Amino acid sequence: MSFYKVLENLDYEDIKKRIYGKTQTDVLKALNKRTMNHDDFAALVSPAADAYLEVMANRAQEESLKYFGKSIVLYTPMYLANYCVNSVCTVDLIMPTILEDES
Repeated sequence: MSFYKVLENLDYEDIKKRIYGKTQTDVLKALNKRTMNHDDFAALVSPAADAYLEVMANRAQEESLKYFGKSIVLYTPMYLANYCVNSVCTVDLIMPTILEDES
């Protein structure tokens, strides 16, 4: 089943009722769990969770550090050919200059 089909089958009114029906007690229960489910997610995005944004931010930071550490990943594309297959490539601009310098 495609993702679009899954979205078509969702009952948005029911989801809205579940989210807006959450209380601060539901939010605290969700925050104190080690692993969360869809119902806990509904509690964390509900209006009842407004008072706990700072707590959620701290928890998110702790989880991020636990899984990813203090790492920074940089994407650096390397072009190892003398041809270009997209408009982002600058090989076409650089290569003629290099080839002219070699002769």
